[in-house]
Amino acid sequence: MYPANWPAIDAREPKAARRRRPARRTVEAASDVRAAQEAVNRLYNGGEPKK
Repeated sequence: MYPANWPAIDAREPKAARRRRPARRTVEAASDVRAAQEAVNRLYNGGEPKK
């Protein structure tokens, strides 16, 4: 199946690192993100919404 001169595979190779879930955002960080998103929305939508 494989050439005879290929090295044997053994368990000495390090395993691939698993992807971790991102840390949950704190309330302060979430409010900062929300404020930034609202500012961008205002910028692209032509300013403050008319009431």
